[in-house]
Order: sequence, then structure tokens, then C-alpha cells
Amino acid sequence: HGEWAVGHWPIGFHCGYSKSGSPVKIERLGACAPPSDTKLLYPYYLALVDTLQRRLDRTSVTSGRLQQTYELFDLAGLGTHMVTFTMLSFTKDVMLAFATHYPSSFSKAVVINAPSFMARLYRILSTVLPASVKAKVSILGAEYEAELANDLTPETLYWVTTASHAQLCRAPFRDGAAPAQPAGSSRAVR
Repeated sequence: HGEWAVGHWPIGFHCGYSKSGSPVKIERLGACAPPSDTKLLYPYYLALVDTLQRRLDRTSVTSGRLQQTYELFDLAGLGTHMVTFTMLSFTKDVMLAFATHYPSSFSKAVVINAPSFMARLYRILSTVLPASVKAKVSILGAEYEAELANDLTPETLYWVTTASHAQLCRAPFRDGAAPAQPAGSSRAVR
């Protein structure tokens, strides 16, 4: 269901690295075109997360240390029109599955361009998350660049601030070139 889902969910699974060496995943949730029925989206999304987890596991074994992702969720464009029971249920199910099956797979999750209602919505949705997961989450408004510059490389910031949705879905390759590797790394992008 990849072609169908990409039209609904702009996502980049390897958009460079954080300064700590974690691969960065970006989801532009505010640019989603949510379908009325998520029965195809949910298994597609979980399959993507499972694929990412297998890559992280393989990298962890190879490097001898736990490899985690830096998760970035861009809510630019999100409005109350997108907050439907179907999407809330989908989001809650994904958060629960993620927290249950992959709680140590990410080092940090940052929400950017969060609208004013986001804090209340997060309080509702986060009830399914363990405290250890909640501690890794930052919710930022439109003034996020300085904080992200502390965490992300300039190459990675390109994917956040400049890349189109179509480019994001083809990450890590920008204009046919592989992304820069973190300092001191010999990892190859696969």
C-alpha cells in the first residue's frame, strides 16, 4: 500500500543524523491528507516502523551500542478539521503500539509547529505512554529552529526546513547524493 499511503503521509525515514549520531525520521503530520478509513494506513505505518526497527537492531549489533532514532513530527498546517475520531483513534493506536513494542527505539521525539490546542491533545493522548517515553518528548511551536540546531546537523536541518514533501519521501538522497555521515562514522546508508 506504499503508493497509496505516501499520498496521505509525507514521511522521511532517514533524513540525516542528529549530532549524537541518531538517524532522523521526519513526519509532516500537518500535511497529511487523512483518509476517512485508516484500515490500510495503520498496517502500512506499523510495517514502516517495523522495518525501521529492524534496521536499528542491525546497526546496534554491528556497532555494539543501542542505535535509536531522533523522531521529528512537523504539525505545520494541522487544524482542528483534521482532529476526527478516526484520526484520534489511529494516533492513539499507533502511540500505544509504539510505546509497547518499540519504547527504546528513539532517543528523542520533537513536535514542531504545534498549534495552541496541541498541549491539551497531547495530555489526552499521552495517557497511554509510560513516563520513560514522555520524558523524551518536546513540544515546540513555530520558534523551533534554535532548539533543533542544538540537536541536528545542518544537512539534517535541510530536510526539516527546506525539502519538499516529494523529496522527504525519497530521503536520504537529495539531488542524487547520499547524506553526510555523522562525524567519526563509517556507516553506509543502505
